[in-house]
Amino acid sequence: MLRRLAVPAAVLAAAAALSLNCADAASAQTPQSATTLATASTVYVTGTFTGNGVNIRSGHSTSYVALGAGFKGQKFDISGEWYGSGHTWFYGRNRSTGVKGWVIDTYLYVPSAHTCIPEYC
Repeated sequence: MLRRLAVPAAVLAAAAALSLNCADAASAQTPQSATTLATASTVYVTGTFTGNGVNIRSGHSTSYVALGAGFKGQKFDISGEWYGSGHTWFYGRNRSTGVKGWVIDTYLYVPSAHTCIPEYC
């Protein structure tokens, strides 16, 4: 015979909140799709490309088409982010070319003071 345990919702919510970090919180919110993030227009932080020919993609994975590229030293104005599979993908605009899209954190320097875009934390 199975027995059910009654656990107050507040206890479950508190336990869940303790286990979330900032990036997890962004994905845990009531549905926050990549499309929603991609429409953000406020620049929260500016990153800098650390490599040459860094793909700026139409979505937050390598399976999406490359729309353009960033080159070492160019600035990337970040207005959205998505975390998954151990990486953060940033949505923004390359200041030099005007191309908008997603860039993986591996090839983008983002100041360490940046922890999470407030709207999605």
